[in-house]
Amino acid sequence: MPSFTVFYALVASAAAMITKKGPFGTDGDAGATPLSVQPFNNQATVWPQVFAHLPVDDVWSVYAMLLRTIGFLVVVAFVFIAAAIYRACKVDPEVVPKPEEWKTGQFSGRFKFGIFDCLGDAGIMMASLFCSPLRWADTMRMAGFMGFWAGVALFLCMEFFSYVTLGITAIVTVGICVYYRQKFRAIFAMESGTWNTYCLDILAYCCCPLCAIAQEARHMEEAYEVGHEVTKLGAPSRWDSLRT
Repeated sequence: MPSFTVFYALVASAAAMITKKGPFGTDGDAGATPLSVQPFNNQATVWPQVFAHLPVDDVWSVYAMLLRTIGFLVVVAFVFIAAAIYRACKVDPEVVPKPEEWKTGQFSGRFKFGIFDCLGDAGIMMASLFCSPLRWADTMRMAGFMGFWAGVALFLCMEFFSYVTLGITAIVTVGICVYYRQKFRAIFAMESGTWNTYCLDILAYCCCPLCAIAQEARHMEEAYEVGHEVTKLGAPSRWDSLRT
C-alpha cells in the first residue's frame, strides 16, 4: 500500500543510486574501470576482509541490500510507534440509539458509502492514506476478526513481502484483504461468497486499496455510532477497556 512504502521506496532508490555510483569512483558503465580496485588487495583497506576478493560492484550491492534492510526496519519502527499512539488515543464512537429498522436499512445488505465517497470523512481518509496499516487493523478489531496488533503485524508482513518480491506476492496481499472484506460483508448481511462480490472486491483492492480501506472504516465507525449488533463482536478500544 502506498502509505507504507513511500519512505521505504525512497531509501531503496538511494541504495540503487549508490550501487551505480559510489565513493570509489564507479560510475556503473560496463566499460568503466573502478578507480580503487587496488585497495581491495591491500591488507590495510578499511573494508572488511571478507569483501576483499569481491569486485567493487558486488561489494556495493551488498551494502545496498543492507541499506534497504535498515530502511525497512526504520519504517517498521515508525509504524509501530504510530500504532502505539493511535491505539492509546483511539476512542470508539459513543452509541446514539436508533430504531432497529433504521439500523437494518442503513447498514445491512449494502455498504452505506460508495467506494469513492472516501472524502466524506477527512479523518478516516487521512488515516487510510498515511496510516493504512493502522486504519485497516482497527477496522478488523472493531469487526472482531483479530486483535489490533495482530492486524498491524499482518499488514506489515503483506507489505514487506510484496515489496521485496517486486509485487509477485501482491496477489497474496490482495487475497487476504479480499478474504476479510468478504467476512466484513457477511457480518452486515451483504451479498458475499459469490463471483460477483469476489470480482468487485478484487477490483477494489487492486485499483484503489486506500478507498476500500476507508469505505470499510466509515461503515464500521458509523455502525458503532448507532449501536449496531456488530459492536458486540469487536474488541474494546484502550479507553473503553479502561472505563470498564
